[in-house]
Amino acid sequence: MTKPRKSPAEKVRLRGWKAFSGRGLKVRAGFCAADGEVLAGGPVELEFFVKNLGSTVLHVALATDRVRLRPDFFSFSGDIAGTGLNKRGPKAAAGSRIQLIDPVEQFGYLGGPGGLMKVAPGETFSHRLLVNDFLNLETAQTKLKRGETGVLTVRCRRPLPLATTMRSAYKMGPDAPVADVTLRLTIRREDRALGRLIEKLAGDIRSRWPTFAAPEFERAISILSALRITEAVPALRMLGGHPDGGTRWRAMRALAIIEERTDGAQGASR
Repeated sequence: MTKPRKSPAEKVRLRGWKAFSGRGLKVRAGFCAADGEVLAGGPVELEFFVKNLGSTVLHVALATDRVRLRPDFFSFSGDIAGTGLNKRGPKAAAGSRIQLIDPVEQFGYLGGPGGLMKVAPGETFSHRLLVNDFLNLETAQTKLKRGETGVLTVRCRRPLPLATTMRSAYKMGPDAPVADVTLRLTIRREDRALGRLIEKLAGDIRSRWPTFAAPEFERAISILSALRITEAVPALRMLGGHPDGGTRWRAMRALAIIEERTDGAQGASR
């Protein structure tokens, strides 16, 4: 008797963590996903968390990559697996995988502004992350057929020195503990649902115009700027008229990346 095959939903892993101890510290750090199912071409939001289980204050270094416009110290890799992935040529066999890459790997690294978070004993620090900033998740929209479901595997890594001072918090060398977690999510191509999501994000922007400090406004801009799909173009063009110069620049940068990606795809198909 043939053993039934597991569906993508049965392979989902939404949360993972590692435990570290030393220098009087006891820490649990990891990543978790907000949702077990994501849309192809849409945002994938994760949370990095650090829980201090010891009796000493933990110092966590924070920084922003000023060129790539994303949080520093994090690294991601991943792939999409599905039955009949839409590759060029013959139909892909069951179990085919599409490797994901860094969409801005061509940009240089110049560091960026940093800070520090002190996590007291018994407290948990969390940091929202958008995986689209690190991986070309927009690939799923062209590789999965309409209505197809696959499995998105994401390996998440972040060094976490067991630091009791600000100086030691930035020692990200090879000896630093690393929160290394692999998550698996169901990814589904549903173009109408993706369109509704983008409309909602655009609505969040319009309802708070011209304010740019509201969390909903910042989240909407961050997502729209990271999707790199043509469906986001109208909302990004709307942002091109925002009174805040930083918001306008982010929108124009995102539009340029989408245009470059579209031109590249058209050139490859010729």
